Amino acid sequence: MIDPRDQSPEALLTVARTLGVSDLAVRRWLSTVIGRGEHDPRVWGRDHGVPKALSERAVALPRLVLERSVVSEVDGFQKLLFRTLDGLSVETVLIPLHKPGAVSLCLSSQVGCAMGCVFCATARMSDRRNLATWEILDQWGQARDVARSQGRRVTGALHGHGGAVPEL
Repeated sequence: MIDPRDQSPEALLTVARTLGVSDLAVRRWLSTVIGRGEHDPRVWGRDHGVPKALSERAVALPRLVLERSVVSEVDGFQKLLFRTLDGLSVETVLIPLHKPGAVSLCLSSQVGCAMGCVFCATARMSDRRNLATWEILDQWGQARDVARSQGRRVTGALHGHGGAVPEL
């Protein structure tokens, strides 16, 4: 199975070229999966122009399960609790900004975090492992969709250790 969320763009281009797929098609594929959040390869070609050579080598991409969403009455931070495929919890936080409708995201990069942010339950978790790239991107995509459903937009993101993640 090829999961474009777990590959560098260079690795995807290499695979695609061996299959006779153009670089433009790979960009279209990434846009479909990451930009539009479409995880079912059965509709990639039909609805988004992704070549069969790519969609036939994939199955529906895994997703984190959104278990709970809680908004703090104190500061308006919205915590999203996700469950990984191996049953562990990770938290993503939508942080309201001063600009109306804008939020920043705090994405977990590990199950459990040593950072110790007081607003985040992930820092209090004892189990620890690094998240796969797809798990981090899925947090971002699902949090973006939550923000959009509330008429807000994501303008930036941080990972759970306080370091900046490039705007996605």
